[in-house]
Amino acid sequence: MQDAGRLIFSDMRFKYGIIVLIFLCISPESNPTVIARLGNGTFCYLGSLTIEGSTTISSIELIYSNKYFNDTDSFYEKYNSEGFGDEVIFKIPILDIQGENKKIVSDFQALLKFNEFQSVEVKIKKDVFIKMIEPAIQQQLIFDLSVAGVSKQTEAKYTTHVFDENHKLIRGKASVKLSDFSLKPPARLLGLVKVHDEIFITFEIIIVNKPAITKTQTIEI
Repeated sequence: MQDAGRLIFSDMRFKYGIIVLIFLCISPESNPTVIARLGNGTFCYLGSLTIEGSTTISSIELIYSNKYFNDTDSFYEKYNSEGFGDEVIFKIPILDIQGENKKIVSDFQALLKFNEFQSVEVKIKKDVFIKMIEPAIQQQLIFDLSVAGVSKQTEAKYTTHVFDENHKLIRGKASVKLSDFSLKPPARLLGLVKVHDEIFITFEIIIVNKPAITKTQTIEI
């Protein structure tokens, strides 16, 4: 009888696991922005993002690195059929933001309410983003940043570097106050160790031109 009970429990757990897996696969919030298409064989993706802050006793550094990207023609072809709207949108999975201090990582993920909101979202107007592709030094960028269900216009400074005719890098930095997103910085040791409200976000966006991908499909941007 006990063996039968264990079998039933095991079967239920297996079926539950399958249901959870299916939900994660179809849930749009669980899918990161791997790459975005701008048209005419031009693609962009968020290469990395670094979050820096401090507490009353130490500094904090957390890093997101795009592990979903694959620089092959077949990879670009896979995303070439996708449409694009008026915005370039990057979704950054909260659980992919990591650091050396696992306790700080855990606190930060909880602060961003990862159980309810699985990603941080960045939206840049497409016409603004197209201008960013041109070589520039210390230009201003206004973008929408959504954290834990709160969206705010955020200002950054960026520089666009040209590697060659097919590769460019946009590197920028923004300062953000957690309180602007209704987030209360965590505190430990009865409030003696506190995370300061202001954090700094450094990002790198890669621009790749793959004209061969759209030989039979020309799209004006």
